[in-house]
Amino acid sequence: MKNIFHKITWQSLKKNRARTIVTIIGVILSAAMITAVTTFIASLQNSLIQAEIAVSGGWHVKFTDVDPAFIAKITADKEVESVATVKTENSDNSSGYDALVTLKSPGKVYRYAEKTAGGASYEYNRALLRLYGVSANDGYNRVLYSLGGILIALIMVGSVLLIYNSFAISVSERSRQFGILVSVGATKKQLRKSVLFEGVCIGAIGIPLGIAAGIGGIGVTLHLISDITKYMFSGAVPLTLSLSWPSIAVAAAVSAATILISAYIPARRAFSQSAIDIIRQSGDVKIKANEVRTSKLAGLLFGLEGTLALKNFKRSRKRYRSTVISLFVSVTLFIAASAFGMYIRQGTEMTIGDYGFDLAFGVSQGSYHLGDEELLRLYDRMNGASGVTAGAYTTSLPCVGYVSASEFSEEFLQNEVGGIVEIPDGGRENSAARVHVTLRFVDDATYGKYLDALGLSAAEYGVENGKLPAVAKKTGYDSDLQRTVALDVFQNSSVTMPVTPASAPAGDAYPAMDITFTFAAEIPDILFQTYYYGVTAFAPYSAKSLFPAPEEDYSGITMNFSSADPWESAAEMQALIAETDAESGYALYNAAEALAQNRNILLVINIFTYGFVILISLITVANVFNTVSTGIKLRRRELAMLRSVGMSSRGFARMMSFECLFYGLKALLYGLPASAGITYLIYRAVLGGVDVPFTLPWRGIAVSAGGVFLIVFVTMIYAVRGIKNANVIEALRDELS
Repeated sequence: MKNIFHKITWQSLKKNRARTIVTIIGVILSAAMITAVTTFIASLQNSLIQAEIAVSGGWHVKFTDVDPAFIAKITADKEVESVATVKTENSDNSSGYDALVTLKSPGKVYRYAEKTAGGASYEYNRALLRLYGVSANDGYNRVLYSLGGILIALIMVGSVLLIYNSFAISVSERSRQFGILVSVGATKKQLRKSVLFEGVCIGAIGIPLGIAAGIGGIGVTLHLISDITKYMFSGAVPLTLSLSWPSIAVAAAVSAATILISAYIPARRAFSQSAIDIIRQSGDVKIKANEVRTSKLAGLLFGLEGTLALKNFKRSRKRYRSTVISLFVSVTLFIAASAFGMYIRQGTEMTIGDYGFDLAFGVSQGSYHLGDEELLRLYDRMNGASGVTAGAYTTSLPCVGYVSASEFSEEFLQNEVGGIVEIPDGGRENSAARVHVTLRFVDDATYGKYLDALGLSAAEYGVENGKLPAVAKKTGYDSDLQRTVALDVFQNSSVTMPVTPASAPAGDAYPAMDITFTFAAEIPDILFQTYYYGVTAFAPYSAKSLFPAPEEDYSGITMNFSSADPWESAAEMQALIAETDAESGYALYNAAEALAQNRNILLVINIFTYGFVILISLITVANVFNTVSTGIKLRRRELAMLRSVGMSSRGFARMMSFECLFYGLKALLYGLPASAGITYLIYRAVLGGVDVPFTLPWRGIAVSAGGVFLIVFVTMIYAVRGIKNANVIEALRDELS
């Protein structure tokens, strides 16, 4: 008997090839995406581990100042993979060894170190152990696994709906067949097993193909972007494919559970009825008095065909709800995936930032030792290097000023965390607050361009006139808001205060100078910095002598350059630096190279984000196609009856078009508000780390709305075409369709 049920199930799968193929494709996509997520996490973790090993070594615990006997003991230990020793020669010709131990199982490192050390000192390779997930501080792994869990959950929502609807439709389609089998002696348990066998057949085909597709897809993707990812990590280790059997097992188990649950629930519901109810399909269509009545307005607006479409929704609520829910979840998933990608990209772009220059030169360590004249001569030579299109130099002087506390903005005072101003205890009004001011003297050409950009007069603004452009902002992480903020320090667009060098002694030698600061939104492009801290004012370098200050208080001169070919310019500049004493204590920084690496990170994020959205879209398309097309086929007799009583092909097409319209509008009515809510939740999550504005993914919303109607109409046309070509008499006779 068991083989008979399996044979019937197999024949049903072959008879409904379109639905079977779509369901298998859905399982393949689901398993592929879950496998891709788990495999990517494993690959990322392995690449980070290899990068850390390249930088700090692969040892897990280091024992310091041990003797050869101790080293021999740990080398013979079965738990130890390898031991590396570092020999140190002491002044008395004795030699205090360090043993770097790598275990076969990193998770046992803490227990091993405690039992083995005895009186020896030891330390852990915490950076590496954190990546293995055995560190006491495993915040990194929690974030990584949480993100993977969110993505898998999102995939499962679409997958469960697709597979569940497929089996629900299959059970409904075969309900008469099941009812007849029950009436001739088949038990409901046997029929439930028959449905589960259908799930096993689909899973046996879809899951292995999906896992292979997921591994192959992520492998090809990582191979294509290997050059991009090579410099994302320390040690120039690229992001490469790393197979993890636990991750593959998780993908297979999740996919199998999804299929079996999706098959079991509709089977249990269907077989809870009596045999005669199953044969009559009384559970699919339940009509009570006045439930199918429509308003006269609907008839005036939509005509007879629209009224029939509305009545069908009222009469077949289960099928109607199933289709609308499929479309609703499809809309929500697509917009949520689009929002997720949009905010990840925005957050990454803000974190990466940008530079106003390509190359920078300045002090790298210790105190600067070259005079300004030597550095400015070097600047002139470097500014003439091949490819250089613009240059600027600057030196900074820390100063303090005094201003009434009433000048500060309310927002700044409420969120300022210290370090910029010191307000006396006497209160805000009429109190002279001490303000930290950074005075930056820039080359005269850059200063003139900055004034032009601000629309300020060069004749009016300068140290000699006591008027300077400035930026007064504070950025930092606010613990109350739990995000990065950028605040205006002052409430007005300008402020006047007496300013003096920060370290200068009071007296006539360094008198305070009254300066009026006019505030701008940004600092000069070529002097770009990624954060603001208090008041930064700008003055021409030629006017430096007009502001008396101890020479030792000035920072060393730093230089920034823009270049058409930063790598060629950098090579030539390095040669110029090597000819001077600036080779020691100074460094040339290639900002263009760092920015290119950061953009590569953004490119990788975009690749995976768009790939995820595309695969989610394929699942939702398969879901809608499966639900709508099979739903139409189940109404074959009903639609044939309408044609038999005289409905024209044009009227039939109008009725089906109205059904498509109602499906789409209903799905958007529920899907758009739900998507907006999910988008806001994603925004709040991103806001915890980056200050981004709340934005709806309008492009995703437009694509989703248009896609809903397109998918429904195309699917409806495909499904109805076969019904229109069928013989009306045969369709009315068919009791087992």
